[in-house]
Amino acid sequence: MESIKKYIKGEKFIFDKSGSIFLEKLNTLIFSDLHLGKSLSFANQGSLVPPFDLDETLFNLESIIRKFGPKRLISLGDSFHENQSILNMKRKHINIINSLLRKIDITWIEGNHDSSVLFKNQLIGKFKNFHKLKNFKFVHSKSEVNEVNIFEFSGHYHPKINLKFNGLNYTYKCFILTDNFCILPSFGTYTGGLDIKSNALRKILPTNKKIIILGNNIIKEI
Repeated sequence: MESIKKYIKGEKFIFDKSGSIFLEKLNTLIFSDLHLGKSLSFANQGSLVPPFDLDETLFNLESIIRKFGPKRLISLGDSFHENQSILNMKRKHINIINSLLRKIDITWIEGNHDSSVLFKNQLIGKFKNFHKLKNFKFVHSKSEVNEVNIFEFSGHYHPKINLKFNGLNYTYKCFILTDNFCILPSFGTYTGGLDIKSNALRKILPTNKKIIILGNNIIKEI
């Protein structure tokens, strides 16, 4: 199974194994925490990590755009690893991003890593603190209070789950879905994760929730 369909506020949502969600009727694709330029940032700080995450994340982004053909994209913050990330990128990567988005309405939600990103005028799209579309709100970090009649999508936490099989531990990225909000996994290649049993997440998650796990080639709800 490559996707799971859910109905929220009367709208059909497709939860994809990539970690993105497609709002079918609204023709909108959402994802979170690309962290573009993370390895470049580490390299500038003296940590020589392989600089291939940017290419792979952009390849994966192109793949889901081709798969769903959206008219609108919403990136839920931390699209860039730091405020200098666009400056650190090669021109070819900026051109790839703009080529991917040239026929799409893209909204970049500002996250804690890229709240004051520099040179954003080099990229297609609008940069906003949050975005609303019908009864849906798109933010980077989950709001402290749930708005009445509003379903919220956010990222920030990079949720993951640890499962044990035959005495071995396995870690998977996951969606967290509740009656009022959904927290998306990180989409970027070079991103860590926070266990859903961590104190930070336990403070904000209700008992009644659904976890949608991302495997290598499948997606599964538990």
